[in-house]
Amino acid sequence: MLIVDSMTDDEIIKLFEEIEKPLIMRKLAEAGKNLRRVIKNTRNTERRKFKPIEYSTSRGFNIIIQCYDEGINTPRHKRLGAYYYAWFRRKPGIHLLTYSCLERTVWHYSIFIPHFFDRYNERFLKDSSLTKPEIIKLYLNNNSAAAAMRLQIDNARHPDEYWMTCNDGICLCTNPKGYFVKVKTFISWDMLGLDQRLFAINSKEYIQKIGRNLSVPEEFYEDIT
Repeated sequence: MLIVDSMTDDEIIKLFEEIEKPLIMRKLAEAGKNLRRVIKNTRNTERRKFKPIEYSTSRGFNIIIQCYDEGINTPRHKRLGAYYYAWFRRKPGIHLLTYSCLERTVWHYSIFIPHFFDRYNERFLKDSSLTKPEIIKLYLNNNSAAAAMRLQIDNARHPDEYWMTCNDGICLCTNPKGYFVKVKTFISWDMLGLDQRLFAINSKEYIQKIGRNLSVPEEFYEDIT
């Protein structure tokens, strides 16, 4: 089955889950065997990314699997990590599909709409020469450890809103059915209001508790205190 414009988000996620994900898991297992041998005697202290595995499928997904080495200071069983994502074409343009953590240990699919990457480039990268797949790759390279959770702010316009904090800013999301998150737009640090800054600080504290780091401007703490 090929992705077509009439398919719903649920149908695309189901197609990816049933057909593409098993192959991704096999490729990850194969890569892991080789990369564990590679990192066994390396002494890097900072995260090091390996060459990504990239391929296109007959169903219209463009898959990127990114493996990385967290460094010698990380426990051996956690040292080798990976994330994967897929972009696909559907009106009105290129969408991104990821599988990531939402609120502590609950894992969800996320679909980023084309408008998100227009705003990410406009407000952060600011490079009109980039293609949409290049913008997607830069976003994931910078923000693979994003923290998504519900922002406790009453908002009649977005009653089902979620906000996701990443290294470069925050993202407005919705959680239409509890099954996946739709990521709609990107807001840079300089555009945030006080409530959004508080959320960013809380997100950083949360993600540090699970052993990862998240970049939030230090001046946020000064402004609020």
